[in-house]
Parts: sequence; C-alpha cells; structure tokens
Amino acid sequence: MTSRAGVALLVGAVVLSIAGCGADKPVTTPPVAQELPSAAPTSESPSPSPSPSPSPSPVPLSPFEDDPAVQALRAYLAVSSEAINARNLDLPAFAALATPARGSRHKDLYTEDLGTYYPGPPPAAVVGVRIVSATSRVVSICLLDGGFALDRAGGTPTSARNVGAALVTLTLKDQQWKVDTFLRDADRSCKGVPLPGEPA
Repeated sequence: MTSRAGVALLVGAVVLSIAGCGADKPVTTPPVAQELPSAAPTSESPSPSPSPSPSPSPVPLSPFEDDPAVQALRAYLAVSSEAINARNLDLPAFAALATPARGSRHKDLYTEDLGTYYPGPPPAAVVGVRIVSATSRVVSICLLDGGFALDRAGGTPTSARNVGAALVTLTLKDQQWKVDTFLRDADRSCKGVPLPGEPA
C-alpha cells in the first residue's frame, strides 16, 4: 500500500467515526418540566352555621280567638284579675272594657274577692260565638268560677272547684267591644271541657 493510499484510508475512517458519533442520541436527555401539585389549603373553610329551627307557633286557646269580641272578653278577664290583686275595682282599664251597666255592678260582683289573690285571668274555654248584629255578639264559655281565687296568706283555694257555663254578651261601642252581661247557660254542660290556664 502506498503512502497516499494509506492517508486516504485513514481520513475515511476518521470521517466514518465522526458520522457515527453524530447519529447517536445524547447520553442524558434534558429534564422535562412537570406541573407541581397545588398546595393543600392551610385550613378548611368554616362550615356554615345551621339555621335555627323556627319556634312552633303557640296553640290558640280556641278556634274563636281571632274574633274581636272574644279578644275583648279575654282582656276583660285579665284586667279583672289585676283589679282584684290591686284591691281596686275602679281601675280605668277595667271600666273601659265594660259597658256602663256592667261597670256599675263591678263592686257588687267582685268585692267579696278583694281579699283573695287571682293567679291569673280566670280560666275560660270559648266554645262558641253567636253574631246577633254588627254591634252585638254572644260568646259561650265554660268558666272556672270556683276554686280559682286563692287565700293571700296560705295560697290555698278559698272555695271548691266549680266550672260553669255562661253566655257573655258584648257590645261594640266607640270601636271597642265591651262586656255587658254574664248569664249562666243552663242548657250547656262543661263536663270534660279543658280550661286553658287552669292551675294544675
């Protein structure tokens, strides 16, 4: 082999070697960027406060409690208790809820109870309302008219328990229903009728 041929072979080998190295993949590949997981929240969101349950509506004393005459009668019974406990039958509120005829009888009807104590309005169950006219109504009630007034010293009832039926006539005057008469209702029995507000 001539020297020129040897040089040519050597150059060719070098070229093939360089070409072979260029075809290979790099030993290490560059890192691929990866999305980092989002950081967990440091604290949980506060749970919403539970809404308070609505309070149940009070049970009406009777199906007739929306009647204005019944409402006036309830107010009259309540203020009669206040008058007895204050030992003052001339309370303006007491007179305002009665017709002049009824008011003139307050002392005759209640003086005996002035030495006692009423623990609240006399318990009464309204069992009916009769509309007589635009200005007159009759309310049928069962009333605890015995065993309700208490002795001021010992707190014991001053009489035996008794429930009586009554017809209460109310009159509308000056846009106010007023108690006019209390009459016993001999045709009605109050046996077994519960009385709202009766002491246990």
